[in-house]
Amino acid sequence: MLHRVGWLLVAAGTAVSLLAFGARWRVESLNKRVGIALDGEQLLQVSADTGVDFLQILHQMKRAGATAVALHEQKVEDLFASGQLSWELYPKFPAPVVRAGSVQIVERLHKATSGIRGTPALWKTVYTPSRKKLLDTLRANKGVLVYAYTDTGGAVGFSVPVAPAVFAQLSVGIDPVMAKQVSAAGMSLVARVANSPAATPTRIHHTVQTARRLGAEVVVFSGDEVLGFRTLIPVTAEVLRQQGMLYGSVEFGKQKGDQRLSRLLLDRVVRVHSITAAEMSGLSPSEVVERYTRAVRERNIRLCYVRLPSGLGEEPLRGAAQFVYRLRQSLQEAGYRVGAPRPFQSPQLPMWVWWIAGGSALVAGVLMLERLMGVRLSTWVVVGAFFTGVALASAGGETGRKGCALAAAIAFPCLGFLVTDWRRKHRSPLLYALGASAALTLFSIVGGAHVVALLASLPFMVKANQFAGIKLAHLLPVLAVGWGYALGTVNVASFTESRERIRQRWRQMTDYPVTVGLAVAVLLAGVLLALVLLRTGNEPGIGVSAIEMKMRVLLEQYLLARPRTKEFLVGHPALILGLAMSAAGIGRRAWVVLLMVGAIGQASVVNTLCHIHTPLALSIPRILLGWILGAIIGMLAFVAIRWWTTRVQA
Repeated sequence: MLHRVGWLLVAAGTAVSLLAFGARWRVESLNKRVGIALDGEQLLQVSADTGVDFLQILHQMKRAGATAVALHEQKVEDLFASGQLSWELYPKFPAPVVRAGSVQIVERLHKATSGIRGTPALWKTVYTPSRKKLLDTLRANKGVLVYAYTDTGGAVGFSVPVAPAVFAQLSVGIDPVMAKQVSAAGMSLVARVANSPAATPTRIHHTVQTARRLGAEVVVFSGDEVLGFRTLIPVTAEVLRQQGMLYGSVEFGKQKGDQRLSRLLLDRVVRVHSITAAEMSGLSPSEVVERYTRAVRERNIRLCYVRLPSGLGEEPLRGAAQFVYRLRQSLQEAGYRVGAPRPFQSPQLPMWVWWIAGGSALVAGVLMLERLMGVRLSTWVVVGAFFTGVALASAGGETGRKGCALAAAIAFPCLGFLVTDWRRKHRSPLLYALGASAALTLFSIVGGAHVVALLASLPFMVKANQFAGIKLAHLLPVLAVGWGYALGTVNVASFTESRERIRQRWRQMTDYPVTVGLAVAVLLAGVLLALVLLRTGNEPGIGVSAIEMKMRVLLEQYLLARPRTKEFLVGHPALILGLAMSAAGIGRRAWVVLLMVGAIGQASVVNTLCHIHTPLALSIPRILLGWILGAIIGMLAFVAIRWWTTRVQA
């Protein structure tokens, strides 16, 4: 049943997958620059609390390592709070009147409210008494009247056709004075822009163009919606591209419209990591630094949006500078440069790489079913599976490639178990177990390489799209290994023999007496598998415990890459132990169970490579270190069990 054609097609798919692997590695290695953006509102608060000038604080943060400052849009009520606007009461006047501190503020307000329907053009007078003339001119207009005195003694003003309460909530854009100070300090500006239910194409153009004119290079939307959500997202994408601005996509932010806007701006997306104010209160400065560094190393984050932690000492400004310096130093020690962030480039793979990898993935699935069920398949079936994969990868677009990637993630780990002859005794059980485990892990890496090739494009690298079927890719290999070896259908001569073995084993299992020990063992196995599935996926149902988090931090400190818990503590030790015990001829009843647990580790190896936004330079050491540590644990467990077995027999 060994299809030479099938294995040749799988070899071809593996070869092109390695080409894609190398192309993505190069793209990731060329983008090592990370930005550190500080929250402008926090810096203003520091300035107010310490009495140090805002510009001086910016210079100090720049020397510490910050590269940008994020400034939010102001509202009219913020101008009232800062004394730039004030209400003037005229009991007999039909409309409320607001006096501005300067003509520049009036012009800023007029530009900001120009999108409101019915706002008249700016009205200027240069004679005295000008205020009375101006108010008389605007008397017929409904809404709020805004004016300011000119240098020549005249007045300038306009009316806003809204109620005073609405007027106070209007956005007036980023403070141009603060923007100039950011530029004077040699730092770039990150614009924090909010969406509005009344957003129009004109308003979106004005908002983005104003931010760009003030020097903004990156926009990170505030609130729970991107600008233009829901129907005007294409307008936002178009104007951002026209202005040459980058879109900062906040991971875990769950902003509405983020995925759609990211897809429209694939070559302009920079992934952002931010820690909310509520989370910051529960983290120490060292934990914050570790979290940002981990996000950059593990998830291709290129802009750290930093809020300063509280409790920075008796000299908060100095403590803030030291914190920023520690973050910069941590990023540099991890191999990154601090500077203006850049978006990732596309790996630029030819289409035929996806086609061959997709066909190879389905061929691997056919070979797996043949060995698992004893079905004799002709060469034409294998060739048909290959061309079906080619069609899916070419005509099915990203969805078709995701389907082929899922097939590869399931088939290759299973295929590794099905081609390994582990039931014969060996003189050196540990050496055999190490060799067989390495071969199984290599099969899983090949499956992961197919996933890397099929999803090697910008939508997956910036997480505008992602691998689908993580839980299935963990569950089905475990069930397939258990099915094949518990029912004895692996590598049988024919499908008829396979059916007969299934009937015999099923009768044996149903006639087997159910003991308390067996029931407990089955329950524990079910709980273990459920925990693995709940902890798997892009949004796991069970979080990480405090003890495990501390263990992860220790592993990150002393190892090149932190291996995954499912691999080095669960899957690989169980696999080594099961293979060694079968080679030594001891513990026969535990063989299949240990192999099923070992399949969890192999599925996790593939899953490591399914996270396309995780750099390959981290994923490969993570897999290798997980196998080495798991092998050590498994060998120690086997030595202990063999010693105990020998002692009991003696």
